[in-house]
Amino acid sequence: MYFSHTTFGHGRVFFNSANFGKGGVYFDGLTASGHFSLIYLINSEKIEQIDFKLSSLLGGFELTNNTFNCVIDLTLTDIKNHVHLDGLTCKVINKKKYLIFNQAKDEKDIARLRRLKELAEKHHDHKSAQQFNAQEMRAKRWHETKPFKGLEIDYLFDWLSNYGQSLVRPIFWLMLSWLGFSYYYFINISKDLLNEVTKLDALRFSASNILPFLPSSKGAR
Repeated sequence: MYFSHTTFGHGRVFFNSANFGKGGVYFDGLTASGHFSLIYLINSEKIEQIDFKLSSLLGGFELTNNTFNCVIDLTLTDIKNHVHLDGLTCKVINKKKYLIFNQAKDEKDIARLRRLKELAEKHHDHKSAQQFNAQEMRAKRWHETKPFKGLEIDYLFDWLSNYGQSLVRPIFWLMLSWLGFSYYYFINISKDLLNEVTKLDALRFSASNILPFLPSSKGAR
């Protein structure tokens, strides 16, 4: 479906609940003076490419509640008013790297995700900004982020905290570290101290190393 270089006047343009089917939808070079809405698309996951590159959107712009199996291209767009991105999900298409790793198939997805993150930050949509930032970081792997140049740290940051989006993961790893080191300390206690040191002491000692600012940490050590 091509709407490339189309000019819409001062009216409101709605593509709400439209069913574009399988393939690409091209709005590149478009000019819309009024409100432009593209929400609740039917079978939006079948769209393989959606392009607004070089468009000029002078009114409000809505993209809410759509799931695309591609990254919408809003690079080089001139957007004058508010953008709604609530419920927008863009999935990066990956290919296999060394059989076990994922690599973004289209390197241009990096810039597209960066633009989405920029728009979300500009309009104070912090949840979407975090989501697009995480996707951008993953898309950069093996393209911009390479082995021995931050790739290993990037994977760790993802696995341990989902790029700061998860509270459960770091708490889980903290608890596992606490219990694991407690066990390690206890089984390595000197035989002379076996009757004096308890498992509770080992737990306190491990906690004192993980959280040294606790009042009880000094005594435990």
